[in-house]
Amino acid sequence: MKPALAALALLLAVSPAAAQEAGAEGQNAWTWVERDGVVMASVAYASGPALAVRCLPGNAFQVLLAGLPAAEPDAFTRTLEVTQPNGELAESSWVVAQDRSVAFALSPSRTARSFRSGPRFTVRAPTTAGRHTRLELDLPSETAALDRVLQACNRPLEDEADLEVLPAGSAGTIDWAQRPRPNYPRAAEAARVTEGATVLDCGVLVTGRLEGCRIEAEFPYGMGFGGEALQASWTARLTTDSAQNTKGRARFTIRFRLQ
Repeated sequence: MKPALAALALLLAVSPAAAQEAGAEGQNAWTWVERDGVVMASVAYASGPALAVRCLPGNAFQVLLAGLPAAEPDAFTRTLEVTQPNGELAESSWVVAQDRSVAFALSPSRTARSFRSGPRFTVRAPTTAGRHTRLELDLPSETAALDRVLQACNRPLEDEADLEVLPAGSAGTIDWAQRPRPNYPRAAEAARVTEGATVLDCGVLVTGRLEGCRIEAEFPYGMGFGGEALQASWTARLTTDSAQNTKGRARFTIRFRLQ
């Protein structure tokens, strides 16, 4: 089994055999796997990389990219240039997994939908040597398995906002009149988790107040970071100018660090 598939077997909570089945080389197709409450679709490439989309219990949705150059030893996030829904390359932040050649998308729904539109997912990743690796991943034209994972987590197959809302972690135009100030989750502190992140997708009123926020992604999952971020969004407020620029919707990342 290639290293990328071995990493997926560990991170996706499936057996190595299931990961091999889901990412069989030469298929160039999304393959569906369901096990222990986790549903996923993945595809592996003969050159080494692999993509996976999964829905966890509680409708937590994640997109993983395996086979990257290893991230810096202490990095929590890394910047990758990846294909956007409009077909252009743009920088976005990804969370580094325990296996540092694997990364989680901070905008998983948006990223998964970009896989549906194809035909290619391009990644430009910096290496520790100061150079860049470029991956050109041809995407499967048949997306039924991918669609099933999106639907399992109640994520729309298409969203016009993908073309308007900047990817989480990008250099966006959000200016805060009052920043979100979340408490550090007790569960994470008890587990000695020292860092986390949550991506929220919120409606924006003309006053700058946020409404209808939902958790787009949280890392690590199940430690309470998402709930604390939602709580903090109730008192956060954008500047009125920034609220107008968002066109009524904003997607942003809240970072947590244990002091």
